[in-house]
Amino acid sequence: MSLKELTNEAFDAIHGIVVNNLIEKYGETINFFILDRLPIDTFTKLASLKQDNIPEMYAVMETLILNEVGIPIMSEEKILPVDILTECILKVSEFLGKSVG
Repeated sequence: MSLKELTNEAFDAIHGIVVNNLIEKYGETINFFILDRLPIDTFTKLASLKQDNIPEMYAVMETLILNEVGIPIMSEEKILPVDILTECILKVSEFLGKSVG
């Protein structure tokens, strides 16, 4: 297979991710979506993040956590609760780790 066949210029394939760890608190699963391929600038930022740089981590996560049609759900005005954001970060890391390996 040619590498050209594996590229996706539109970045239109999104994957649903389910957070089950917070069902007891919120009464149901929490669903969000992530692109199956990251733009190189987002990947580079994500790879170079330090755990103590919360503002930068939030800025990167703003671009990664999407709704069902691929639109970011977070912004400076729309902030997720810390427990949900933490679970989203873990799920994104898990998803990206599986896609690399």
